[in-house]
Amino acid sequence: MKKRIISLVLSFALIFSITLPAYAVDSLSCSAREAEEILTTLSDIDDLESEFGTQSVANKSTSICSEIQPETTTYSYDIRIPYGELSGKADVDFTLKISGTTYPITTSGDVLAYEISENYTLIRGILAGTVEINGKEYTVNVGLNKIAQRNTISAGVTLTPEDFFTNEEARQLYFCFGTSVMTEDFVPLYLAYIENQEEKEILDMPSPSAIEPRASLTTLSSKSGNFISSGVFTGSGTASTLYSYKDNQNKRFLFKLRSYSGNISADDFPTSQFISASVYNFRIGLKRVGLDTSISSVEGIAGIIEKENGTPAYQTNLLKTILVGFIDLLTYYGFPASILSNILDGKSGDPYYVHDGSNSYIDVTIETLGANFDSVNAAFPAGFNILTNGRTGTYQGYSNLTYQADTQFALFLISTKTITTSSFAIS
Repeated sequence: MKKRIISLVLSFALIFSITLPAYAVDSLSCSAREAEEILTTLSDIDDLESEFGTQSVANKSTSICSEIQPETTTYSYDIRIPYGELSGKADVDFTLKISGTTYPITTSGDVLAYEISENYTLIRGILAGTVEINGKEYTVNVGLNKIAQRNTISAGVTLTPEDFFTNEEARQLYFCFGTSVMTEDFVPLYLAYIENQEEKEILDMPSPSAIEPRASLTTLSSKSGNFISSGVFTGSGTASTLYSYKDNQNKRFLFKLRSYSGNISADDFPTSQFISASVYNFRIGLKRVGLDTSISSVEGIAGIIEKENGTPAYQTNLLKTILVGFIDLLTYYGFPASILSNILDGKSGDPYYVHDGSNSYIDVTIETLGANFDSVNAAFPAGFNILTNGRTGTYQGYSNLTYQADTQFALFLISTKTITTSSFAIS
């Protein structure tokens, strides 16, 4: 597919009133209402037409200019970080107009404040919302970046269609507006901050030592998924690998998920300077094939609450939350506990689990810069126990992984297709 970076043909006939950001006293909170900004579309024309079901975004019979064309959108934002805190909440509302129809979009979520240097505090978060376009629902994510010492925000918008994880033809759509924080003076400090965090984790972690296993696992398979080229992101190659194991004696399936954030590089962003990439969210699950057995429990969830009302619980230290549930399982099979330490120590985020007899999974959102588990020795584990009642059960494991990527334009999400294993029997 020939890649062409274009701007949506948006027709706005609105009168904008612009207000300067307002700052709360003695806090990082700030807001702006009814602002007007340039909206840039960073998606391939074929993807836009396929998703929106319209030719009006551009005429394919004419030459499409490869330069980024400016359009406008209205937006507002509200960032609420209490005095003395480095975390809070944020909302970003904006409008999108397609084929004469205006779509108001509301997103909200957690934000964290990172003290990059004495002169720069980065406020950052991935906000979420939904929008329905031509009868199809999209998840809307806004990668919000803001330097506390500046009056502007940067918003990278990712639209993910509802069938993205099941339809091989579905593509994510990318937009951005605002003023990028990735300036020449800020980028070196930002990259140094990430590198410093990664080095501290490595230095503070004890070397893995050999552990005598109390039980053995049978290796079932490993299956990988690839990146999907989509507009501003032209990447390909391995995006994640799911390793599958079985312990018949204890009626248990064990999985390990590996990331490949190192496979995201500057070459994947030919129209925008690439800054960095890391893991944002992942899910590992097991689903039943047949009716004779059931998933009795999920390992590693002792410190995690079950998802309630669609809202996971924010945790300031994922290591304390998740390691307590996995440490016994890891040592049981001879894996050092430092596997999870290297992944999660000092990381904040939103872990939750969903459990029933036919489909259970653990889902983790990481909201700390630079997180990954690119090494097979640090792949993230998950365990599922099976109640067989003397019968033979058949199951499939699955996983998906989403990265966050900072570019010259903005912060975007890069989701990967779901990996589903072949069917495995246990009795």
